Amino acid sequence: MENQEQAVVFDEERAATYDERFAKLPPLRDTLHLLTRLVLADLPVNGRILCIGVGFALKDI
Repeated sequence: MENQEQAVVFDEERAATYDERFAKLPPLRDTLHLLTRLVLADLPVNGRILCIGVGFALKDI
């Protein structure tokens, strides 16, 4: 197999606009937050959640 250069897919320019591009989808995001609240509603008050790779840095549920 030849050694080929990989294309930069997630470069600095894309990183700078990442949140902005997905901010155009608030109804979908809000629906996902609502569903998450419903799923987690039965957890005890002192329950803990591990978030892995959720992206967007919008974990305010």
